[in-house]
Order: sequence, then C-alpha cells, then structure tokens
Amino acid sequence: MGCVFERMFCQHTRLGSTIFKYLYQVLTLAISKTYTNIRACIPMETRVAITFSRSGSGNILLACGEIFGIAIGTTSIIVKEGFVAIRTLLKP
Repeated sequence: MGCVFERMFCQHTRLGSTIFKYLYQVLTLAISKTYTNIRACIPMETRVAITFSRSGSGNILLACGEIFGIAIGTTSIIVKEGFVAIRTLLKP
C-alpha cells in the first residue's frame, strides 16, 4: 500500500519522498500555523504538499484543493504562503 501512495504522491507533487522531507523541514517554521479552540489548522505536510502539487502539476487551484479535500480559497492562501516562503528561504 505504501508503494501505491508513494507513486500517487510523486505524480501529484513531482517530488520524491527524501526531497519532500528536506523541503518540509526547511519550510516548517515559515508557514506553520497554530491550533485554536475554534478550529484545527491544516497539517504542515498537507500545506507543503498542496504548494508543490500546484507548482509541479500546474493544475488550477480547484483541482489541487480537491485532491487534498480543501476549499479553493484556503488552497489559494496556502499556495501563496508557500511560494513566499520558498522565495525567501531558498533564494540563492
């Protein structure tokens, strides 16, 4: 089952698991959110995966959101925050 998930993950994000883990560690502090009493935030793994799904596939935000079960407005915010973090943290 893990092999099937790995293949689907690589199709959607265009990243291998080791590269994803590295980028996850780098971006964790920049785009992490805290839980509140009102609602739980979207997990960091999902936030990073949505960002790279959008950049790797070029799908519209609606399609990226449907893959992860998130609304289009939230997907838009996550992708913007992710791209800003990538630009500031990984810029040579």
